[in-house]
Order: sequence, then structure tokens, then C-alpha cells
Amino acid sequence: MPRVDPDLLPPFALPARFFLTAPLFGMLCAGWLLVSGPGIWVSRWHPALLGATHLLVLGFLLMVMVGALAQVVPVIAMRSLPAARTLLPWVHILLCLGTLLLAASLGLPRPLWLPWALASLLPALSVFAGMLLWALLGKSSGEIAASLTRLSGLALVVTILLGAWLALGTRWPGRFAIGRWLTDVHASWGLLGAAGLLVIAVGSQVIPMFHVTPAFPKAGLRAMAAWLLAGLLLALLGVSRTGGNYGLWAVTPWVSLAGVVLFAVLVQLLLAKRKRKVPDATVNAWRLAAGGLLLGAVILPLSVFTPQWGWPAGSTLAAQFLLLGSLWTIVVGMLLKIVPFLAWLHLQSLAGFQPSALARVPHMQALLAGSWARAQVALHAVAMVTLVICPLWSDLHVFACLLLLGDMALLGGLLGLAVLRAGKARSHVVHALAEARGQASGVFGRTM
Repeated sequence: MPRVDPDLLPPFALPARFFLTAPLFGMLCAGWLLVSGPGIWVSRWHPALLGATHLLVLGFLLMVMVGALAQVVPVIAMRSLPAARTLLPWVHILLCLGTLLLAASLGLPRPLWLPWALASLLPALSVFAGMLLWALLGKSSGEIAASLTRLSGLALVVTILLGAWLALGTRWPGRFAIGRWLTDVHASWGLLGAAGLLVIAVGSQVIPMFHVTPAFPKAGLRAMAAWLLAGLLLALLGVSRTGGNYGLWAVTPWVSLAGVVLFAVLVQLLLAKRKRKVPDATVNAWRLAAGGLLLGAVILPLSVFTPQWGWPAGSTLAAQFLLLGSLWTIVVGMLLKIVPFLAWLHLQSLAGFQPSALARVPHMQALLAGSWARAQVALHAVAMVTLVICPLWSDLHVFACLLLLGDMALLGGLLGLAVLRAGKARSHVVHALAEARGQASGVFGRTM
């Protein structure tokens, strides 16, 4: 992990607003699923399930991605994001508004809201993607991590364009040709491309740093990115050349999922070699997520290539493992580690080298206790397992939704408490700095 230059980082309040908003959208997603009833699991094309999925993907996963990238990119690119203090608050507001409008447009009979959803989401995501790409065009300190983050940003742009085309096709079907094939490609570029590449980039940095493991092999990172992108490009080529013919798509899951499987295996192997053997919630989350990746990677090709098995819920189950059991779990685990770490980092930067101010900076455990973090991951694991099997056993629907609601409420409470404690510690640090300056000026006055 490259040395962090605090001057490059935006104020902690900017990414914190994204991190604190994400659990609220998670709770909204749980409530949406609950009131929609168990019939929502009949098909992944159910309108209410599409609305809930976008609440999760945009309101939780993308919200955390934006906050994390605002911190990660300046470190690996050694350049601050342009106009971050001005633009990031607007990105946050428009992303929240656009997510709500898009979910309502997909899940409720209100297609007229789609243009308003696009008018909010496209400027927010386009501006943020431009900020990222501008910062990443220069020299970088972690070349592979920077390259993976660049590719993640480009995949986000492709995802935005495909999503906009799908939204326009839903509003004006005669002018914009759409189909379920294109929806699959859109989801692949978003989950495997934008989110997957970012998880690999961030994971390759934070796992060795936080958990004292060997470094990720560079050849392995390059192979993951190559396989993921090859599958995504084949899928995109299939849309442009065949107009939705499934012949070319038949090979793309194998190609992209090879990168997913390699990443899951590497995570498990490296965590087994970690030197810091103390119980850790984020380690548990990474292991659960790697298991979800492997299960989803096995189930998805089976559901695509073996429809004769009579398993109509197979593709939904695979998507559940990849999205809920893996990506959502990874993000929850990283939030529990990154939020207190960033708060501590900004407090250290504020205190500088003043001993009395440094003494007021709390340890990360004081901001978010490890026992509560482990309890959060345990609750999240139960909620995810229960939710994942709802397509096969819909009787668990109400129980799964209530577990998810409690899971997200606890996450939001823990993160909010950590931020409040950091704010209180900041006032103590500022007071200590003021006292030190006063004492220094008094000494200087007596020597005059």
C-alpha cells in the first residue's frame, strides 16, 4: 500500500455521507422486498424485483463505490480529485434522487419517471467518472491497482451507456431496440466489470495492509482482469454483431467467471497465510464472499447450459450468490474496516506532530468495536443465506426480509456511531491544538 498523502484526500465528511447513506438504501431495499410479497421470486424479471435490485446496486453498492473511490484514487494516482469539495455533494444528491426515481420507474407503473431518473443519474455518474479518469490519467504509485481502477471506471462508463439505452428503450420501445440479452450484458458490465474490477483493485491493496498477508501475485491480478474483460467484450460484441443471439454469449460466462474463480481462490489462500491471527470481522466477510463467488460461478453456467434439468430458479439463485452472497458481503465487510480507518487517518492528519493532539486521537477499536463488527458480519451472513434461498423456498420470504432489515439497521447504527465518535474526537484534537498554539505563543511572548 503506497504511503498516504493526507493533502490529497478530500475531507472525511465527503466520503462519509456516501457510506452512511448506503445502509439506508439497504433498509429501503429490505422493506421493498417485504411489502412485495413472496411472489417477487418467481422470476428475476419481476418488476418489483428489478426495482429492489436497483435500490441495492445503485443505492448501496454504487454509493459505497463512489465514497471508496473518492479516497482510494488520490492514493494510487497521487492526484486529488478535481473540485471534489464542490462536485461530490452534488454527485451524492443526484445519485440518491436518481436511484429512488429509477427503482420506482422499474417497480411501479410509473414509466413517466424514467426521464427524470436519467436526468439525475447520468449527470451524477458522468461527472464522477470524469473526475476519476482525470485523476487516473497521470502517474500512479500502485501501477496494477491504478490500472484496475482505470478499467473499473471505463466499465462504469459502458454500464451507464447500456443502462441509459435500456431506460430509453423502456420509455420509447419503438425507437430503441432492447431485450433481455442486453439487460444481461448491462448487468455483467456493472457487476463483473465496474464492481468486480474495483473489488479486485481495492482488495489487492487492503487485504495485505489490514490483515498482514502476502501480496497478491501481479500475474494473477493481470490474469483476472484479462479474463473478466475478455468475457465482457465478447458479450458486448455479441450484442452488436448478432442482435442478441445467444450463441456467442454461451462462452462468455466461462471466460469472465474464470477471473472470478481465480480471485476467490487467491483470497482464501492469502487469508490462510495471514500473520495477524486475531478474530476479525472483515476476514470473515472476505471468506464468506469468496465462497459465494465460487457457488455462483458453479450455478450460473449450469443454469444457462442445462435448462433440461428443470431448474427455472437457477439463474436467479446464481445471481443471488454473486450479488448478495459475494459483492454485498464484501462491501459490508470493507465498510466495517474502512470507515473507522479513514476517520482515524483524518484525525491523525489533523493532529500532525503535536503530542497533546495525538493523544486525543482514539484507536480504531474505540471508534467501532471489533466484537460489534463480528456480530454484524454474523447477522449479515444469516440474512444473506436466508435471502439467497428464497427463490427455492419462498416461505422464508418474510423472515429473510426482516433479517435483512435488522442487518442494514445495525450496519447503519455502527457506522453512524463511529462517525459521531470521530466527530467528538475531532473537537478534542482541535481544542488540544489550540491550547498548544496558545502555550507556544505565550512562550514566544516571554522570550521577546
